[in-house]
Amino acid sequence: VAQKREVSGSAVDALGDALNDGKADVRDVAAMAIRAAARTSSISTSVLGALGRALEDREPGVRRHAAGAIARAAGKNHVPAEVVDALGAALRDDDQDVRRFAARAIGEVGKVAAVSGGALDALGGALTDSDELVRRAAALAVRSVA
Repeated sequence: VAQKREVSGSAVDALGDALNDGKADVRDVAAMAIRAAARTSSISTSVLGALGRALEDREPGVRRHAAGAIARAAGKNHVPAEVVDALGAALRDDDQDVRRFAARAIGEVGKVAAVSGGALDALGGALTDSDELVRRAAALAVRSVA
C-alpha cells in the first residue's frame, strides 16, 4: 500500500482557486482533491474560506465535497467562524447529502474548537430533518460539540 504524501501548500492553494472555475466538474474535483489532501496536509484559512463559499455552489456535488473537505480538515486546521456559519446554513440545503456532510463537518469542528450559536441552532433543527441519515449525523455532531 502506497503511503500518502503531503501536498504542498501552493498546490492546495491552486485547488482552492479552482473552486471558482466556471466548470462544475472542475470545482467538484477540486473539492474532492482538497478533501484528500487534508489527510496529510495543512489547509490554509483562504482555502477553508473558499470551501465555505463553495457550500453555496449551484451544483450539489460541489457542495457535498466542500462540506466533506471541511470535515476532513477540521482536525488539523483552525476552521474560521464564517465557515462554521456557512456549514450551519448548509444544514438547510435542499440536498440531504449536503445536510448530512455539513452536520458531520460541524461535529468535526466541535471536537477541536467552540462552535458558534447559529451553527448550534441549525444543528438542533437538523435533529428533526426528514432524512434519517441527516438526523443521525446531527445527533453525532451534537455529541461532539457538547
